[in-house]
Amino acid sequence: TAYEFGRYRDLIEFAAFTGARRNEILLFHKHHIDWTRGEIRLATLKKRRRAKAERFLSIKDIGPRLENLLKRMNPHPEPGYFFATRDGKPWNEHYVNKVFIILRKKAGLQQYRFHDLRHTFAMHRVMTRITFRQLQIELGHSSPQSVQAYLDQATRFDPKESIFYSEAAFGARCA
Repeated sequence: TAYEFGRYRDLIEFAAFTGARRNEILLFHKHHIDWTRGEIRLATLKKRRRAKAERFLSIKDIGPRLENLLKRMNPHPEPGYFFATRDGKPWNEHYVNKVFIILRKKAGLQQYRFHDLRHTFAMHRVMTRITFRQLQIELGHSSPQSVQAYLDQATRFDPKESIFYSEAAFGARCA
């Protein structure tokens, strides 16, 4: 239905615009948006360390496409999660995987994984010339080596090709 398609589109855009991991998307709640501070909070469960972690993203730094997406998305009125069924039950990782497989097949992108949306976020953020440390914080990586690969590749691209590029936000920085 149109309701589900809109949610699927929101899921893909949210993943690409935030670099959110699957479990961060499933935990994303209306209270995780702070319009006063202009940031979103992504809560995650670090599986290797078995600990909870949080990272914050500036809505303004990411750009107008994220802001427009957040304004367009509607959380479920009861539990407040953005990615929940009509009856308020939150989506689970299996459901997200199933939806992604269906969508990528329809798009003819057989070889892509959901995690590749996180790589898309990282590459496009680097294309807009953010700093190494800023990318490391935005991705929530503790290891600098995991961020270095994006920096090495992104210099080959024009910042204006980035999904985050806007003349107002990045024009002076990317000139």
